[in-house]
Amino acid sequence: MKSLNLKFITLTIMAFCFSIISFAQRSTSATASATAEIVDDAISVVKTSDLNFGKIIKNTYGGTVTVGVNDDATPASITMASQSEVSTARFTASGTPGTSYWVTLPNQVTITNSGGQTMIFYTGSFISIDDSTPGSTTSGTIGQDGTSYIKLGGELHIGANQATGVYTNSSFTVTVNYN
Repeated sequence: MKSLNLKFITLTIMAFCFSIISFAQRSTSATASATAEIVDDAISVVKTSDLNFGKIIKNTYGGTVTVGVNDDATPASITMASQSEVSTARFTASGTPGTSYWVTLPNQVTITNSGGQTMIFYTGSFISIDDSTPGSTTSGTIGQDGTSYIKLGGELHIGANQATGVYTNSSFTVTVNYN
C-alpha cells in the first residue's frame, strides 16, 4: 500500500508538472515592415578652381614641385620665383545625400608650352575628399546638404634646362560615380 501511495503521489506530481509546462508554452508573434527608397542616380562634379604649380626658375639639373591639397608648394632641387599663384584644383561633387561615391582621376597628366615642350605631373596621392588625409582615399560620401568637396594637388617633374614658357593642358578629367 505504501508503494501504491508513493506511485500515486509521484504520478500526481508528474501530471501537475506537465500541466504547468504546457501552460507556460504560450506563443507570441511580432510584425515588421519592409521599406525601399529609389533615389535619383544623378551625380555631378564641377571644377571650382584649377591646379597651378606657380612660377619656377629654370635650372640645369631639374627637380620637382609638389602642390599639396591646401594650396602649398614644396620645391625639390629647384627654386620657386613665386608661390603666390600656387593653387590646388578643387571640385564639388553633388548628388543624393548620404550616398557614397568614388573618384577616378588620371595617374599622370602632360602639360605643354607653346613650343611643344612637355612636363608631366602625377596626381596619385595628392587627393583629399572632405578634408580627409591626403591620399588616404578616393571615395567619399555626399553630405546632407547634397555636396562633397574634392581637392587635388600633384607632383610636377621639371627637366634639366626645361624650356621657358607657360605650360598648360586644355583639361584633365576627374570623374565621380556612385559606389
